[in-house]
Amino acid sequence: MSSSYVLYTAPTGYPQNISVANISITTIDVHWDPLHLHEQNGEIIRYEIYLWETDSNSNWTIVAINSRSAHISNLDAHTLYTVLIAAATVPGRGPYSPALMVQTLEGGEFVCNSKYQKLLHDHLIP
Repeated sequence: MSSSYVLYTAPTGYPQNISVANISITTIDVHWDPLHLHEQNGEIIRYEIYLWETDSNSNWTIVAINSRSAHISNLDAHTLYTVLIAAATVPGRGPYSPALMVQTLEGGEFVCNSKYQKLLHDHLIP
């Protein structure tokens, strides 16, 4: 009788198509697609978001279990942040994604998605 075993390891790739959006002066949303299947090396059990103020030594890791998005609040207004994301299997965490930079809004600004920006531009701005 033969037995087969599957050896799981940490992922060899990182999440794909990462996007970051400003929601308010202190909040951002981060979304991503999963790793390529051949880079997962087992079941992905969590994603780790590493975020820090780019011009500071403060940093955090935010764990988003079984989710491909995160709503991150309590950030400082008008501050540049660096965001990295990694996936993990039971044996460990894979490599972090390339860094993305996002600056939170200043007070009084608002976010407008591209559909409405085009509408404003085409119909309301002379």
